[in-house]
Amino acid sequence: MEDPLVMEVKNAKLLESRESFTLAEERYHAALRLNDERSQKGEIDAQKFTAHRAWILDAMASMAITENKPYKAEKLFKEVMQLLFNLGANPASPAVLEISLKLANIFSTMEEEDKQLAAESGFVFCIENQTKTVQQIRGWIAQGEPVPEEGFKESLALLGWAHESYARFLLTKSRFEDAIKGYNLSFQLAKEVYGEDSENYASMLNDTASILAEKNLFEPATKMLEESIAKGEGKGWEGEAAFIINLGIIQLQQKMLDQAQINCELGLKLGRKLNSVQSINEAEQCLSEVKKLSCPVG
Repeated sequence: MEDPLVMEVKNAKLLESRESFTLAEERYHAALRLNDERSQKGEIDAQKFTAHRAWILDAMASMAITENKPYKAEKLFKEVMQLLFNLGANPASPAVLEISLKLANIFSTMEEEDKQLAAESGFVFCIENQTKTVQQIRGWIAQGEPVPEEGFKESLALLGWAHESYARFLLTKSRFEDAIKGYNLSFQLAKEVYGEDSENYASMLNDTASILAEKNLFEPATKMLEESIAKGEGKGWEGEAAFIINLGIIQLQQKMLDQAQINCELGLKLGRKLNSVQSINEAEQCLSEVKKLSCPVG
């Protein structure tokens, strides 16, 4: 029989997935009360109580982000971090760095100058410390020491996430050159985590290209999309249609109408073949815009 506390958290997450946030909050608080009761009755020791509380509060903080309640999320994540310190974690440990990165991302959405400064400091702190961890692990591997592959990939993924998050922050500051460098560093790490020819890696290129295009950074965005299209060619990925259509949309934004039409038509054909409703809709909208610009009224 499953632990009632675990069941409460699972039920909370299920309600959260259905966007029933008030009910989910009630279930999370029920889990916290159950944890308190077990501690008071001596059924669990202080370490287990602290670990369970950190787990529940971390889930609640993540829900607060989903609800767009950054200040609530900040408060909860800070308590989680303190609980991790109470369990003996150090500031550079992966668990703490993950929370630090979440806080930096939260701060980056806030308007106050001190929060913006805290965001940048947080990103730099996470990158510097996780880089040291990754370098240390690479050293062990080079020396022939056994390192679990999953653990190594988790370390790489955390560093990649830190670079990607910082790059997104730098874009908001119009520090475009540094932002693109950050994205490229995250791509290099993603190749190791997912594989250079994987759909996850190609999708990451595609998503980043869309972000850069919003800032009119069309040249690097186009290169990323061309690479993602080459990776997906003939593999039957649903994302392949999206990659081609996104290239067409970027060409449309640059008034390259002939190229945009070619790619959006190709994406539409592929989207129909893959039964991708989203791709079909986006391709048709792109072609509609091409037609409007090609035949201006009056």
